[in-house]
Amino acid sequence: MTLVSVLHRVASNALRGRVVTYVICASALLVYIEALAMYDAEQNAPGSSITTFSEALWWSVVNVATVDYGDFTPVTGLGRGIDVCLMIGGTALLGVVTATLASWLVEKVSATESKAESVTAEHAAQLLAEIRELRRTVEDAQLGRVAEVATAPR
Repeated sequence: MTLVSVLHRVASNALRGRVVTYVICASALLVYIEALAMYDAEQNAPGSSITTFSEALWWSVVNVATVDYGDFTPVTGLGRGIDVCLMIGGTALLGVVTATLASWLVEKVSATESKAESVTAEHAAQLLAEIRELRRTVEDAQLGRVAEVATAPR
């Protein structure tokens, strides 16, 4: 049973590490691609506030973080479509991060609880052994008194 739990813990930590790596890479790629797309869609549009790549990159980072200060907003239909894609992608990535963190916390709580249950089982076994020993002592004492009474002169 211990080997299985160790293997499970190692496998889940490895998987969680890969998920974190994939999420970081996917986030960086999403932000960069969305910034490029937004820059291409908005750079020459009349009334656009996103006219440089650095502004598009800032817009993308702020938007994927679900902050959206409103300092840069798309004015073209294509730019708004790109904005929707980034909103969906950012929300999905945030969900993966939250799920990974929740999974880690649940595993830690579960490990703590199983350790506490193990300690409780050990204490129960020790208490049962002590109770058996006390019963033997009491029985021996009672038998000793019965033998004294039976052998005592009348």
